[in-house]
Amino acid sequence: MARTLTEGDVLEIIRQQTERFEQLEAENQALRTEIVRLKKKIEELERKKHSKYAAPFSRETRKADPQPPGRRAGTGTFTYKTPPEPEQVQAVVCVPTPNTCGYTGELICQGFGGGSVRDGGLLLKGRRGPVAQR
Repeated sequence: MARTLTEGDVLEIIRQQTERFEQLEAENQALRTEIVRLKKKIEELERKKHSKYAAPFSRETRKADPQPPGRRAGTGTFTYKTPPEPEQVQAVVCVPTPNTCGYTGELICQGFGGGSVRDGGLLLKGRRGPVAQR
């Protein structure tokens, strides 16, 4: 059942292979241009990634042995601000305390109907002890 090819059959096969070859060449060229475009995009994204500032607590790559945050014990000068000397004081200004009664000096609670602390039986603690006892 071997079939002999005629000259016309051979020319038809060559024409089909030539069309297929040209089609593959065009597809190959399109894929090459796509590869070049994607490589440029990858380079651009990598360049953008490295140009951004890292957040203080970034979730990027972590250090193997990170330092704990804050100052180290015993480093730096630690002094508390002292009150001025009497000769440095130029003037003393008396300012009324907010939320207090001008006559008795009791604390006025704005959220409890405007009454004083003793009216509601409340006891608020201040820096120097209970406010209601002043």
